[in-house]
Amino acid sequence: MAKVRLADIAEKVGVSQVTVHNALSGNKGVSLELREKIQQVAEEMGYQPLVKQKKQIQYQEEPKKVGVLIAENYLAEYTTFYWKIYQELVLNATEKRCFTIVEVLTKEMEKKTFLMPQFVADKTVDGLIIIGEIDRKYIARLKAALAGRTIREAPRRVPAAVCSPVCAVPIDRERVIGERINPTGKKRMKEALLRDDIDYMLGPALEQTQAGADILDVNVGLPEIDEADMMVKVVKALQG
Repeated sequence: MAKVRLADIAEKVGVSQVTVHNALSGNKGVSLELREKIQQVAEEMGYQPLVKQKKQIQYQEEPKKVGVLIAENYLAEYTTFYWKIYQELVLNATEKRCFTIVEVLTKEMEKKTFLMPQFVADKTVDGLIIIGEIDRKYIARLKAALAGRTIREAPRRVPAAVCSPVCAVPIDRERVIGERINPTGKKRMKEALLRDDIDYMLGPALEQTQAGADILDVNVGLPEIDEADMMVKVVKALQG
């Protein structure tokens, strides 16, 4: 029987891997009802925390260390998005018994001093992952610093998907789209939009995701409001 991963539980419940990790680890940010549901699904699917797996499996080799290099300018402009990527990366690495070491590549290091990350200079990592786009000249110097070690560039493959800052839904099969967040013909939803009641929108969103919706189609079209501003508010609330 295949090992149950956090991603499997997340897909089953309809939440992100980060939410599953927080729920099973006792971290904050997850409601009691959702936490209990995730714990129940995890138990039903036979999920074993890494601590239990370590007790049952005798590893003969040391855990792998993976260096993660993030360009400074990406953190400055897309802080939430790229740190979420790193967080998901850490969760997946932990499941594969790998440790991650993160360093931020400053603009001065990238463009002027060409200083190598400490984990590259010390040769303390078994692999390197780069998040964000880095100057090709710096990439060439990285390769030179790693001379003698096997370098495999991951193929650039961008699958069809619908993404948010915290979740990605690959379009690799039929997907269910919830379309109930739409004020057309819904008096209460219209009133909620007029009084700027964003919390009201969370109700139909949760109902649809719990019913199996993979993607939510959001419509806040109402002549009496600033539709663009309202769309931003509602989408951010749903993503939270």
